[in-house]
Amino acid sequence: FQHQSLIAFSEAMQLTLFLRNLKKDALNNKIYFPKDDLSMFYISEHEILYQNWSPRFTCFVKYQIKRIENLFPL
Repeated sequence: FQHQSLIAFSEAMQLTLFLRNLKKDALNNKIYFPKDDLSMFYISEHEILYQNWSPRFTCFVKYQIKRIENLFPL
């Protein structure tokens, strides 16, 4: 259990940092989200760089937040 909790915590922290640094990382030509996740929402690197808050982009961010929440079920 302790090992699984540590892995979940690490993944949650990583996703949180990806979201927090989204624009800064994109400016440095670094996008850490899986391409499958981006393509699922039809998100381009341009949208990430300029944080075009389209409904698709908003859904993408909410999806990532839900992934974090699901790592720690109540």
